[in-house]
Amino acid sequence: MIGRIFAVAANTRREAYRNRAFLVLILMGLTMTIIGIVLSKLAVRNQAVKVIQDFGYFSVSMVCAITAILLGVILLHKELDKKTIYTIVSKPIARFEIVLGKFLGLLTLLAVFVVGLTIPWMATLWMYDALYVGGVAIWDDCLMGTFLMVGEAMVILSAALLFSSWTRPFLAGIFTFGYFVMGKNMYLLREYLSADTGPLSEAGPLRTIGQGFTYIVPDLDVFNVSREISLGIDVHGSYVMSSFAYGVSFSMVFLCLSVFFFSRRDFM
Repeated sequence: MIGRIFAVAANTRREAYRNRAFLVLILMGLTMTIIGIVLSKLAVRNQAVKVIQDFGYFSVSMVCAITAILLGVILLHKELDKKTIYTIVSKPIARFEIVLGKFLGLLTLLAVFVVGLTIPWMATLWMYDALYVGGVAIWDDCLMGTFLMVGEAMVILSAALLFSSWTRPFLAGIFTFGYFVMGKNMYLLREYLSADTGPLSEAGPLRTIGQGFTYIVPDLDVFNVSREISLGIDVHGSYVMSSFAYGVSFSMVFLCLSVFFFSRRDFM
């Protein structure tokens, strides 16, 4: 079973490398790093370092999220459109092995992608002497942030596979992007729910719906430590591991649902 999953993962990575969208996204990531340097030149002198730190983190995180959405949505549909999926399902391989293989293949690709974009960002921080905040080194916090970006990409990728397993790529892309936007703003909903006043502070249908969203939509803000990095606040390993475990739990649920929907599709 493991061998079949790894074989599907390797084939998925090869397909992703050949996809022109992946090359465009690489160029986009490098371009946004250059944009960060240009913006730092336009900023107030004592804010230039903060611009490089914040915009660099934002650009790497955003490009990786877009990559997870596009690859998760496009590749499965591409195999359906070219009918190469018929060759796979006709072999002695279970449907869940196909889903897990594609997930692992894309996840390892995204991990390499995150590292590849983090290197020029870290190099830029080093060139502009931005790896220290108040005399405290932040390079280890940047590495922690990189690991959390992989966790965020993992959640988005699993959501993209879930939607693409039962609908067409255009709708799957819209649903996944909407899910991503909601996840990025879940911290606001949590603040409203914990507030003493407001429409969600009292028991009622709105509060029940709001609480329901906190269970089905992951809070992607837990993967964002850009504020800590720019302020020189230490990012503890315990926080990183708990946040990554939070992402793994949501990803497992999404993958189980993906397997369920994918197993119900008729390819014969």
